[in-house]
Amino acid sequence: MVNYCLKILSWVIFIYIKIDGMVIVGLAISWMINIFLVLVNSWKEKVIAFNDHDFILLI
Repeated sequence: MVNYCLKILSWVIFIYIKIDGMVIVGLAISWMINIFLVLVNSWKEKVIAFNDHDFILLI
């Protein structure tokens, strides 16, 4: 499921780059980050030992 989402996101960003340059690309990247945060939050619920501070440093 995660791999499927990443493929869609990379395809969407590729299309946005072709359509309208940097402004749309910025929107696509922020949208991708939001989706990534949702995926990580759902993953964190399964991993008890996950450290929030380490996650912030990764971003």
